[in-house]
Amino acid sequence: MALTKSVCGSRGIESLCTARLESQARRVTLCCLPFQAIPKPQGRPPGPRHSSRSSSSYNRQHSQPQQLPKSTSFIRNVKVCASSKGGSNGHVDSANAEQKDQGEGGESTNGEGNGRGPIYVEDGDRPPPGLAAAARQQSEPQIEPDGDHKMLAAVDMGTNSFHMVIVRADAKGRFQIVDVEKDDVRLGKGSMGFSIIHPDAEERAIAAMRRFQKIAKTRNASMRVVATSAVREAKNRRTYIRRVKEETGIDVEILSGKEEACLIYLGVLQALPVFEKTVLTVDIGGGSTEFVVGRQGEPLYATSLKLGHVRLTEQFLGSGNEPLQRSQIDDLRRHVRIMLADSGVLDAVSNRHFDVAIGSSGTIETIAEMIHANVEPEGVEGTEVDKKVADKKGRQFKEEEFTKEQLQAVVKKILKAKTNDQRAKIPGLQKQRADVIVGGAILLEEIFEAMNIDKMKVSPYALREGVIVDTLSQTIENFNQTPDIRRASILNLAARFNTDRRMDSAIHSADLAKQILWGMQTCRTGSQDCCTELALSLDDNDCFLMEAATMLHYVGMFVSHTGYHKHSYYLIKNNEHLLGFSPMEIEVIALLTRYHRKKVPSSKHEAFAELPPEIQTKFKAMCAIMRVAVALDRCDSSTVERVTVLQDLQSCVLAVTPKVDPDTGKAKDVSLEVWAATAELEFFNKVFKKTASIVIADMHDADQLDIEVSKSLSS
Repeated sequence: MALTKSVCGSRGIESLCTARLESQARRVTLCCLPFQAIPKPQGRPPGPRHSSRSSSSYNRQHSQPQQLPKSTSFIRNVKVCASSKGGSNGHVDSANAEQKDQGEGGESTNGEGNGRGPIYVEDGDRPPPGLAAAARQQSEPQIEPDGDHKMLAAVDMGTNSFHMVIVRADAKGRFQIVDVEKDDVRLGKGSMGFSIIHPDAEERAIAAMRRFQKIAKTRNASMRVVATSAVREAKNRRTYIRRVKEETGIDVEILSGKEEACLIYLGVLQALPVFEKTVLTVDIGGGSTEFVVGRQGEPLYATSLKLGHVRLTEQFLGSGNEPLQRSQIDDLRRHVRIMLADSGVLDAVSNRHFDVAIGSSGTIETIAEMIHANVEPEGVEGTEVDKKVADKKGRQFKEEEFTKEQLQAVVKKILKAKTNDQRAKIPGLQKQRADVIVGGAILLEEIFEAMNIDKMKVSPYALREGVIVDTLSQTIENFNQTPDIRRASILNLAARFNTDRRMDSAIHSADLAKQILWGMQTCRTGSQDCCTELALSLDDNDCFLMEAATMLHYVGMFVSHTGYHKHSYYLIKNNEHLLGFSPMEIEVIALLTRYHRKKVPSSKHEAFAELPPEIQTKFKAMCAIMRVAVALDRCDSSTVERVTVLQDLQSCVLAVTPKVDPDTGKAKDVSLEVWAATAELEFFNKVFKKTASIVIADMHDADQLDIEVSKSLSS
């Protein structure tokens, strides 16, 4: 049988092999699982390509959080095509970042705790022989394994606020976020142009790090701490990181602007399915803004500009509550335009023709929240309560993104409020950001205009998640830092709640579901004349959502067998670990698991009725196929080898081929599976408007198969 590429498979993988889980714990790896080889219908376009992922783990330190040695291996081994412009106009690159670190005595302060920091190499240069290996040997985390799951904390010492994320990583490096913490330290406040870290800010930083350290200790988490613009530019940074070390025992790693940008891109890849696309990532911080153009996990261009909402506020707007003057706004806009033009970033981005723009971090997240909070629900009349209810129902299926027009509207609203107190009352704006939102919003508006951005997606992940993945990559050989995060998160959730037997069955049922779908999209003659429009309307993404739901349909058994399909719906709908899916897609996956058994979807059911009409129609088709596929593994024994669909205009035959018993050489008994699947054909026939039947066939005997199919079709 000729092997074909998987619609939902990994890029470059030419087969769909049977999934086998071989570790002692039999946990599914986060790579793109290979599936059983099946003939793919001719004429089907190749589906999206997915990459694989493997990972690592971390040990438990019982006395205090273990401090991880500093390294940015992801950055060190990446060739970045940077602008030829220098840093005179705020362009921060690895070279001038290193020069900045030659402060107070001329020693490098990057990595004050142990005197070793990231190795900087000019763009396009290769490090001297042995340098990369020596650097890795010095800086790799040496963490002994302890149990099945390890804890890791990443701390981002930002200019405006400090953020910590704590994750649980398993032996394969799959991680789940278990805790987050934020502290509005305002490290850059009162810094006189970011030239120093003010003593008051230093005190706030030390207090915040002590709190973070206590939280990490309760989780037995190892810590990695990185600092960005405010520390990078401060003349007294050496004194600051020495004091942090002395008072907390924590080493602080100072990132160059380019390193920060690349790690942000790495973090974004863990949250959005954009691996195959050319992506422009924009991250607005308090002291700087990072720009990255990347594709397939490789940063093609990365830079950092001294444009941040705190910096711009202090430089042009002041920190008081006085009404802003038009001249202040004009000066700010003029400064941003000059910086963007002189840095070379506009030409670099324009030459790379990005497919999608993604924004990350607090400023952009806040603007997105303000936009959505100020959007009136369309076509809704009545009280404010009616509108809020309608808005809640409408927004639950929308991705976090906004358009240029929406951004311009919210900027006007921000500027219309003359003081910080007035701005704090704008829906969606947190009070603590009211004094810096003007600088951040105008900066983003100018970036949209200069780079011809029409729409921007918002990533919930950024620098700290990139630090997590980069740290994981240093403790496992051949670690893949750019996985198919959608498939990875599905497998992670399935492995978390399933037993080994149920996991095997779910994977096998998902494979059968794909076989049935592909078969419904091709006639026996190889054409599509006898296929229903509904079957042909299901695209590759629909196939993947159905596959994902089938792989997750058993997770509710973790709670109870009774009503487990309802438990599955709840667990899927209310978890934070399905990454890269829109809210609508998560709802579809959850509802498919809800309706894979017992009652079929009905307009009387509120959750189903809230789906848009066009999605309801597709949903029923996916559900009908999924119910048959799950029934074909009724005993969780994977005895059905494959399903071949043969159809004409009125009828459809599912030819089931049993697996062969290796001991006897005879076909295994699949009568129970056929009985269970036949019970699901009533809904299947209603959805596809055909009369379907199931036959047991020997695919090695083509004549016998023809006889069986002919009998079924003629009847």
